[in-house]
Amino acid sequence: MNYELVALDIDGTILNSAMEITEETKRAIKMCVSKGIKVVLSSGRYYDSIKAYTKDLNIGGEQITLNGAVIKDAKTGKNLEEFVIPKDDYNGLIDKLQDLPYSTLVFTADKYYKIEDNEEIGKVEVLTGPKGDMISSFKQVVNPIKILLIIQEEQEIKRAQELLQDDKYLVIRTGYNNIEIVRRDVSKGRSLKIIADKYNIKRENILAIGDSENDIEMIKYAGMGIAMGNAYEHVKEISDSVTDTCDEDGVAKAIFKYVSLI
Repeated sequence: MNYELVALDIDGTILNSAMEITEETKRAIKMCVSKGIKVVLSSGRYYDSIKAYTKDLNIGGEQITLNGAVIKDAKTGKNLEEFVIPKDDYNGLIDKLQDLPYSTLVFTADKYYKIEDNEEIGKVEVLTGPKGDMISSFKQVVNPIKILLIIQEEQEIKRAQELLQDDKYLVIRTGYNNIEIVRRDVSKGRSLKIIADKYNIKRENILAIGDSENDIEMIKYAGMGIAMGNAYEHVKEISDSVTDTCDEDGVAKAIFKYVSLI
């Protein structure tokens, strides 16, 4: 198939369990770029945390960040789309979170905030790159985009999802020990559609690969939606195909199998 756009999640997808992009995965992605195929990284991370990957992979143009809440231009760092949590909804969420014992980070389009330092937050900061700004109250945050909760126990994750679920926002699992909160109308799939429409790219000419709950709408929107071998089972169930794991060059294998690079 002559796919015109390839959308790729980062963690657990192009990054292996050692948090590295293998040479085979780099080769596959760079071949797409060299053939004029638009490559979009689509991540729960904010842009400062992914721009090193866009540079390393020679990727330009629009990139999806913060679970689809912000679309960034890789060259200029400019916000092309930004979906902020409304102030009243956000303040209500913060009030709920004050009674829950979870380490919390709040993201805007270009930075993130914390009200404490601990080992859990330190581990996130290592992965994210720049450290969060310390503030005295999360209600000081202007234009919040995403709330990240770090939760270690499986049962606590399910409990938090049940407690926080609301018709105004989404509570999605994006890793083995965290859930994230964004506006209900936000998704990687919505942002992928915005980018595709800009370039008049049809759904059937899009291939997307991911592994987590925040990838579901993107995988469903693409003409070929692929789950990683290490994806959650319910992500695999809604996908058109399942490739190998991130430790077995699953992204490279899917690209070489489905994308015409000759």
